[in-house]
Amino acid sequence: MMCRLLRNPQITGNRVNRDTWFWLRVFCIYLNRKVSRMFKEVFEGQREYFRSGKTYDIEVRKSIIKVVRKKIIDQESRILEALKLDLNKSEQEAYITEILPVMNEIDYTLKHLSKWGRKKRLKGTLFSPFSSYYTIAEPKGQVLVVSPFNYPFQLTLIPLVSALAAGNTVILKVSEISSHTGRLLVELFGALFSEELVFCTDVDPSGFDDLFELPYNHVFFTGSTRIGREIYCLGARYLSSMTLELGGKSPAIVHRSANLKLAARKIVWGKFLNAGQTCIAPDYLLVDRSVRAEFLNLLIEEIKSQLNSALDNEAYGKIVSEKHFWRLVGLLEREKVFYGGGHDESTLKIEPTLVEDISHNSRLLSEEIFGPVLPVLYFDDDGDGDALGNKVLDVVGRNPEPLALYVFSEDRFFVDFVVNRVRAGGCCVNDVLVHLLSVDVPFGGRGSSGLGSYHGVHGFLAFSHVKSVCRTPGWFDLSMRYERGSLSKFVKLLKKFKGW
Repeated sequence: MMCRLLRNPQITGNRVNRDTWFWLRVFCIYLNRKVSRMFKEVFEGQREYFRSGKTYDIEVRKSIIKVVRKKIIDQESRILEALKLDLNKSEQEAYITEILPVMNEIDYTLKHLSKWGRKKRLKGTLFSPFSSYYTIAEPKGQVLVVSPFNYPFQLTLIPLVSALAAGNTVILKVSEISSHTGRLLVELFGALFSEELVFCTDVDPSGFDDLFELPYNHVFFTGSTRIGREIYCLGARYLSSMTLELGGKSPAIVHRSANLKLAARKIVWGKFLNAGQTCIAPDYLLVDRSVRAEFLNLLIEEIKSQLNSALDNEAYGKIVSEKHFWRLVGLLEREKVFYGGGHDESTLKIEPTLVEDISHNSRLLSEEIFGPVLPVLYFDDDGDGDALGNKVLDVVGRNPEPLALYVFSEDRFFVDFVVNRVRAGGCCVNDVLVHLLSVDVPFGGRGSSGLGSYHGVHGFLAFSHVKSVCRTPGWFDLSMRYERGSLSKFVKLLKKFKGW
C-alpha cells in the first residue's frame, strides 16, 4: 500500500521531507524486488511440484478439495465476521451469496470428478479401422486466479475448487480491498497447503507487474472490464489461456405484459443485494412507458418493504471503500434523483436510488455503476412487435454485450425476440441473478463482458486441456495410403458412397 501511495507524493520544498520521500521510495523499490523474487521462487517451486505428477491422481484431488470443505465448516464464524467487516453482509446474505454457492460447488465437484476425469471414447475413421480414439482432460499446469472485492469468498473459492479439481497448482491473488476476508484467506490457505500447491497473496496492485511476469499456463480473472483488458495483454506475452469474468451494463427490460408487482420485487432484490456491488445486477431499467407511473410506485414500495430505512438498516450492505463510495456519489451529481440519493460517509452507505430523465452523455449510461443506483429509461410500445423489438435493441446496443440480460414479460413473441437478438453472457426471463446459481449451467460473459465460462464441469474444463489420443495397434498398417493411385480410387468410391 505504501508503495502505491508513493507514486505521486506531495513533496514540499523542505529538504527533510525530500530526503524522507527519497529513502521511502528506495525502501519500496527494495520491497518490490523482494516480492518479485518471492513470486518467482514460489512459481519455480510449483513448477517442480506439478512436474512430479502428484496432482494427476483423481483421488488425491478429491482429498485436497475435502480438506477445503472441512476448513470452511470449521472457520464459518470467522468467514461471516470478515464479510460483515468488509461489506456489512448480514449472516443471511453471506450464507446465500457466499458460503452456500461454494459448498454446492464443492459437493457437486466431489460427486462428479471421477466421471469428468475419465477417458471419453470417440468414433474412429475408415483410414484406421483398428485404432481407438479418445480424449483425456489433463491439467493445464500452473494457474493464476485473481478474485474481486465484491464477493471475496465465493469468487475466490469456486475458481480455486475448479483449478484443484483439474489437477493444477495455483497462485491465488485475493482482493486487498476486502481486506478482512483477504487476510483471513491468506491465513487459512497458508496453514492448509504447502506453497508448492496453493500460494495465496493479497499483494496490492503495485505488485501486479511482478505477479504477471510469470509464464502461467492459465489465468482466471474476475473484475472490471478495464483491468481485464490489461491482464489479457499481460498474459498474451506468454500466450497464457484466459478465463475473464468481467461485467458491463446489464439491462432489465420490463414490458407492459409483465407481472409488474413481482417484477418490481425481484428487481429490487437483485439490484440492491450487496448494495448493488454485483457484476450481474441490473445496471439500468428499460420500462414500457405505458406502465411508468405504476411500476415506479411498485419499485418504491418494494424498496421500503425490503430495505426500510436503508442507512440505518443493519441488513443493508455498505460500499467497500471510500474511493468507491465517492465515485458513486459523484455519478449522482447533476442527475434527476426520483427516489433516494441519501448517503452517509461515516458508514459508507448509499440509499437505494432511482434516477430518471438521464441525458445520453451521462456517465450513468456509459459506465458500469456497481452500486445502489438504478437509472430508469423508457420505450414506447405502439403495437408493432418488430418495431418495438428494434427500439429495445437500439437502446441496449449503445453499450457492448452485457454480462446478463433480464426480460420481464408474458408476451412470448417479445421475449423470444429479445432473448434471441440481444447478445449477452446469460439471460433470465421473469427473474434476476438465479441463472448464476445452478452448478450445471455455464456462467460467463462474451466480448467486453468476459471470455470463457465456469461452474461445475465447465469450470473443470476451463482449467483443463482436452487432449485427443489415437492408439493404433503396432501390427496394423494401411498400405493403400502410401500408393497415391490406389488412394485416389478409394476416395472416388468413398465420395460415391457418401453422395458428395
